[in-house]
Amino acid sequence: MIYTLTYVSTAVNLFDNTEINSVLDAVKEQNKILDVSGFLVYKEGTYLQLLEGDKEVVSKLYEKIRSDERHKNVLTLQQSQVSQRVFDDYESGFLVPNNTNLIFDLNSYLKYLRLLEDNEVNQIITIVESIYSKM
Repeated sequence: MIYTLTYVSTAVNLFDNTEINSVLDAVKEQNKILDVSGFLVYKEGTYLQLLEGDKEVVSKLYEKIRSDERHKNVLTLQQSQVSQRVFDDYESGFLVPNNTNLIFDLNSYLKYLRLLEDNEVNQIITIVESIYSKM
């Protein structure tokens, strides 16, 4: 079973593109080492992230995020055990919604996942789309 967790938080300070790219590089490298997949969206001081992997690893990573001084108002949206990774085939990354190509890719991937008609996956997608559309 794969553990999946989705959260939103508020950045204590707004980031510029250089800072965002620095965070992205660190997140990608760390998640690859930890075998964690998912995605992270940042827009105007709000983060939306989905993490999936081993429950203990994801839980420790989330606690690290919750105690990170760059975040406040950390709110868990969803957590569950699923039979397979939702974003295993997706090029996990850090999305800034003004990059229309990345947004198109994420939306296309979510539509593809809906075609699989998996109730577990659809519940996660519904939560992600609901929050993401309001960012």
